[in-house]
Amino acid sequence: MARCVQEIEDIALSTPDELAQYEAIREAVASCFRDLERYSYEPSGFQIDLRRALTERALEVADVNPRLSLALERAVDYV
Repeated sequence: MARCVQEIEDIALSTPDELAQYEAIREAVASCFRDLERYSYEPSGFQIDLRRALTERALEVADVNPRLSLALERAVDYV
């Protein structure tokens, strides 16, 4: 889970173009779901946990980096 959140955060920080960021985050989320098979994680539980983790991280960084916070909030919609 932490790896997925970190990957999405890295994309948000390194991709200034919103459309490119959107596509890259969607692919990262899809990649995280493909990895589920390795960890025997239920997709619905993973979806809930990933949304929670992204929301928590967005709140943590909101004051320091509003752009990152917004990107993480948008990523919740892609999950």
